[in-house]
Amino acid sequence: MGLCYRKLGNYDKAIEVYKKSLEIDPIGMTPLQNIAMAYMYKHEYYKAIDAYKRLEAIDKSNPEVYYGLGNVYANALHEYEKGLDYICKAYNLYIKIKSPYRTDAEKVINMIYSEMKKVGKEEEFNKILEENHISPFENNTGKSTDRDKAALFNIQKTLSARACVCIDSINTRNKSRVQVSEEISACIKKQISGYVSSLTILKSFSAMYKMMEQNKDSASQQAVPVMAPTSDELRHYYYDIERFMFFDCKEIRRKIRAEEIDNRLEVGDNPQSFALYTQAQEELNSGDFQKAIEYCEKALKIDPNFAFAWNTIALSYNKLGEYDKTVSACNESMRIDLLSMTPHFMKASAYREMKQFDKAIAAYQTLTSIIPDKPEPFYELGKFYFEVLHDVEKGLENMCTAYQVFNYDSPPIKADIENNIRLMYTEMKNAGKEELFEKIRKEHKVPSSSKP
Repeated sequence: MGLCYRKLGNYDKAIEVYKKSLEIDPIGMTPLQNIAMAYMYKHEYYKAIDAYKRLEAIDKSNPEVYYGLGNVYANALHEYEKGLDYICKAYNLYIKIKSPYRTDAEKVINMIYSEMKKVGKEEEFNKILEENHISPFENNTGKSTDRDKAALFNIQKTLSARACVCIDSINTRNKSRVQVSEEISACIKKQISGYVSSLTILKSFSAMYKMMEQNKDSASQQAVPVMAPTSDELRHYYYDIERFMFFDCKEIRRKIRAEEIDNRLEVGDNPQSFALYTQAQEELNSGDFQKAIEYCEKALKIDPNFAFAWNTIALSYNKLGEYDKTVSACNESMRIDLLSMTPHFMKASAYREMKQFDKAIAAYQTLTSIIPDKPEPFYELGKFYFEVLHDVEKGLENMCTAYQVFNYDSPPIKADIENNIRLMYTEMKNAGKEELFEKIRKEHKVPSSSKP
């Protein structure tokens, strides 16, 4: 009802309705956010600030609260320093949860920079950034690289939204997970031709801008040949859109987790295929990995949707050091059951062995976005940052997130999480970063008992 009044422009009535909602739930985030927005529309900015401050007291980990406060101060009240501080907090939280909305925060930061630069406050601007652990600002808004990034983001966002509408129309009732996954895949594939066309135009404009910036007389040096994309490029474009959707489209997660999906196909209930799978397990345990693969391939000829057989093939190739084939088998397993953690972890491990660390991180992050309520993906990603990339801060952030989402159904992992947090504390203390450790720990509500 409050939303209806707000759409009609009757903000007083909208606020009245939202306040009644707060009487039922005094810490309700949604009514408070809507009250703040209604006051913004009424130009009662300090009342909007009060509403946002109440939200901040309830949840300090919500970037939208700080983004709202920053916009009120910067855009409405023109108090740019206060606005910048809040927008920086929002930006850091967007980065932490890997949200694409960080680009919105970047735009506001750019706007504030322009305003503060006009009055000679560049030094104050950079000081606020440094206090929020953001690198000092360089105004590159005119550079083609920044234009390219912004344009690419908008292309991906537009195509993701179109695919999301398609996915929303999928009926999951009485279908297997593989059928639902194939329909989701078809929705994404429909957008690839548009993606290719947009990228071609983007490359052409990028070349033109570079030529203009470098004062080149000849456009031929910057010409972009129009070539049909290879199958590898098409696959890469598909994953670009899919990865963006896991952060931007709630429907993709809702559909693959739908309760009415029939899961019987995933575990292989055909007696013949299961017997072959059992033989494959025996060969795997005895160390004959090639034989294990052969038995699983026979099982899959009988039952193509036997996800566990694909997992065994992936593990066998991993043992043989054939990591490209490991990744392919993991992709087949995920096509059948995207929610299973096993193929995601094996895929990340294979990329780790191939020293393709960006792809390993992407594999972990895909899993954290699909099942954000499980500690294991954050735990493994935290270990990867800490042990492989030696990035203690990112390792700690993910390990603390694992601690946050931990539940007591799996107590053994809690001890491992706490042990890793202690190791990270020791390393950060030795590097003189104890204060930063405390900041990250408190942000994730991890008790101080986790320290040595």
